[in-house]
Amino acid sequence: ITGGGLYSAITSYLTSDDFQSNPPAFLVWEAPVYLNPMNDGDQPMRELVAAASGTCRQPVALQPGADGQSWIAALPQGLSHAETLFLDTGSRATREVAFRFTAPSGRTRTKSILRGDRARLNGRFYMPLSGLWSEGAATVEITATTRRPAFSLVPQPPHNRAEKQMINRRRILAAGLALPLAFTAGASLATDAGLYEDVFDPQSSFVRVLAKGQGFAAINGTRVTDFTGGLSPYVNVMPGTIALAHAGGSENLTIAPSTHYTVILNDGAAPQVLTDAVQRNPAKSDVSLYNLSAEGAVDLFVPAARATALHAVPAMGAKSVALKAPLTLDFDFKAGDATLARVAAVSLERRAGVSIVLTGAQGGYQAVAVQDTYLR
Repeated sequence: ITGGGLYSAITSYLTSDDFQSNPPAFLVWEAPVYLNPMNDGDQPMRELVAAASGTCRQPVALQPGADGQSWIAALPQGLSHAETLFLDTGSRATREVAFRFTAPSGRTRTKSILRGDRARLNGRFYMPLSGLWSEGAATVEITATTRRPAFSLVPQPPHNRAEKQMINRRRILAAGLALPLAFTAGASLATDAGLYEDVFDPQSSFVRVLAKGQGFAAINGTRVTDFTGGLSPYVNVMPGTIALAHAGGSENLTIAPSTHYTVILNDGAAPQVLTDAVQRNPAKSDVSLYNLSAEGAVDLFVPAARATALHAVPAMGAKSVALKAPLTLDFDFKAGDATLARVAAVSLERRAGVSIVLTGAQGGYQAVAVQDTYLR
């Protein structure tokens, strides 16, 4: 990496998907003699040793911080300064991460990792536990710019010939950790199934089809045949022009970055493309109402809260709201004071979504709730 300094190239490689999936038997790192590694302290070198050693193994439970922007973990007792925290943010957009450690006495210390402008970002960071107090840290609060992280502890080999041998490592698992601590971006936490779904490119978007009686659709070449409640899974696509093929024909769609779309297909009518207001908040669940009924304005009412969650959803339109999760709620569909239909016992999970489709006309309305799902 031209102009990346001493560590950008080697750090980008040792934390990359390529190194994790296909590590070399030997690795030679050549750096100019005038770039003295001692000028940066031991933190960058210890991060390299941890990334290459492949000793991650112990998960640690994370809880959301009070501000909703950070994550807090209680650290196991007895950790030494020779161990290292492994953090996987699940996002290639994360450039800086701050670790705020708190001692049993209440003292705090913040240590940060900042990737240079020329570094190849992959969301993986390793923070040594050196430079803390003799009694160690009781908790750590992690602040990153993107997805919910996963992290672990990595015991540190000595700085001698063993460091050369560690290059002969097998593989570093983003799912595990070394001495006691980790979370994996692909695992679930507690009862929140799919909380850490497979990581998608942060610039990519998602497209699905909503149609009654639809037999198949092909979204940018990905064929979908599962239409639960009339809804297909979301298909992951990159921004630009994509092709949508279905039983009634085909068309091209223009897709913006980082956006969710639902395409409504109606016999004899042009497809209607809706932009979904999806948040995927780590403490909430997205609830979307698609009004395919003959009623012109439908409210989504929550009997347990005696409150309206969504107001005046138009015919052939949709609205979304993020509700606290996990919860199980009933929903009523109202037009004025009249209740058109109800869906009961809808499960709301954190950082997930539920889509509710209302169909029918006066004298016969039907509603179905479907958990949002994804395809690559």
